[in-house]
Amino acid sequence: MPTRYGKQKYFHSSFEVWYNNTMAVGEPYTVCQGADGDFCSNTVNNTNMWDHLQYFNVNIKSWGKQGCPR
Repeated sequence: MPTRYGKQKYFHSSFEVWYNNTMAVGEPYTVCQGADGDFCSNTVNNTNMWDHLQYFNVNIKSWGKQGCPR
């Protein structure tokens, strides 16, 4: 989610691990020291809920239906 979405104020608590890719094993990432700084996820302006249905190259909906296997 963007850091400010509607009336809610979502934020990363202390630091952010930013994957600007599919998050598959071996993909590069950046550890952003400033919570919600201007160099990580805040660089993306066209976010939507579909961005949150796939994490670490896993479809979250399918993963949940399977009982959240490891």
